Amino acid sequence: MKLLIITQTVDREHPILGFFHRWIEEFSKHFEHIHVIALQAGEYDLPQNVTVHSLGKEQKHTNTNATTDTMIYHSKTTMINHSGFGERVAYVGRFLRLAWRLRRQYDAVFVHMNPEYIVLAGWFWRLTGKKIGLWYNHTVGSFWLKVAQPFTNIVFHTSPYAYTARYNTAQRMPAGIDTDVFKPYPEVKKIPKSIYFQGRITPAKRVHVLLEAFAELYEKGEASLLTIVGPEDEKYTKPLREQYALLIARGAIIFKGPMLNTETPILYAVHSVSVNLTDKGNYDKTVLESLACGTPCVVASDAFKDFITSSLVLNQPSREELESTLHRVLNRDGGGLYEEMYGIHEKVVCQESLAVLGSSLYTVYATLHGS
Repeated sequence: MKLLIITQTVDREHPILGFFHRWIEEFSKHFEHIHVIALQAGEYDLPQNVTVHSLGKEQKHTNTNATTDTMIYHSKTTMINHSGFGERVAYVGRFLRLAWRLRRQYDAVFVHMNPEYIVLAGWFWRLTGKKIGLWYNHTVGSFWLKVAQPFTNIVFHTSPYAYTARYNTAQRMPAGIDTDVFKPYPEVKKIPKSIYFQGRITPAKRVHVLLEAFAELYEKGEASLLTIVGPEDEKYTKPLREQYALLIARGAIIFKGPMLNTETPILYAVHSVSVNLTDKGNYDKTVLESLACGTPCVVASDAFKDFITSSLVLNQPSREELESTLHRVLNRDGGGLYEEMYGIHEKVVCQESLAVLGSSLYTVYATLHGS
């Protein structure tokens, strides 16, 4: 079977979407050939049975003075929502021409996160017998999703609370954690009483709550280090940097900025605990990456309540409850805690790994193709 993948970026060095390069590699083990249409392409090294086609957005980045952080922060850019009218027309034209020109070279379509592409070409794919799958894991729907849904044969999600879980075409899938990279590193010595955060530094991630809790724990001598990794919303981050300037100057709080997906496993492994305060219902893969590395993660989303111990799931993402939970984790006997984490690591490997996702994806499409 031959697959067409539609995605935002093919770039293994992209700090946010670099993981998708490994997804394509894994999928290529199962499909005869894969064509990838990406809004933009950067550095990639994919198997011979993968062909990448870019719609050309990287040329715009090359020809502007936009900073790296700006481009990273807008990594969810789509050709419809965040481009000028002329650019949108150009991208749409290139996309439709590719979908048509390659029509005999793919049997099924996998659209990653952006239902706009299905709105544009879903009618054509259905007329030509292509099986259409959409990966959509947000807890909130959108206009484009609602218009695209009738054209899709199947909608993939990882969270039981995803907006698309309500559809009769919904299929829950593994999160696709690369457990060859995100794994325990027993040779790495953990920094005592250290806390790690990874993700976009935005209000939705509640980094301000984490900073408040850490400051209290640090003053009491119950926490030593907070490391924050990810692209920053400057309007949100600037006042936080000013508020905690003294702790930053002491080296107790470190903002490391965006980092490559391949650089972060050691950071998970070296810290005592990680924190994710994303809203209830979200199934953030950074939580699973932390668990795969053997590092416990304190979470606000109840989507993980059946996956990790309830003592790590907050009832409310408040400073008081987070501080109390981190106090318990950081002062718990290390040996017992990390023995418990070994079982959770194995659960990630068996249920949420990239290898399981690749196999599951092929099985779904093979079933659709045979129906």
